[in-house]
Amino acid sequence: MALRHFREEVLLPGLWDPSRGASLTTYFVGQCVLRFPNLYRQWLAQQPPVPAVDDTVLNERSTGESVEDDVITERMTAQALQLVRSPDARRALVMTSMGYPQSDIAKKLATTEKAVERMIAYARGQVRKGRRSA
Repeated sequence: MALRHFREEVLLPGLWDPSRGASLTTYFVGQCVLRFPNLYRQWLAQQPPVPAVDDTVLNERSTGESVEDDVITERMTAQALQLVRSPDARRALVMTSMGYPQSDIAKKLATTEKAVERMIAYARGQVRKGRRSA
């Protein structure tokens, strides 16, 4: 899209002028940056839903109170986690609910504690709003 726009709407009409400060590379990369978010959102909307989590993770969350409660909890958890696209964010949310500290989650995901904190906060917000996160 950026290449087509750049060629048809900038280069052919003669709108790009190197004397105005932007090199050809800079101008083109700028077009790519401008076009990417909309194209990515279109692509994301076409993607199939991501499975929530594997059964082993959900089975670890069993409360042991009753089978019915466990089934309801698993279904509600799976539905909420389907709204979170990132596998790492899903894993972080599940581990948080199981009582793991963020330092352990960061080690497991090979990232920083701050990154875990941000991904959890963003994913929780998306689950609350009922939208899929990126």
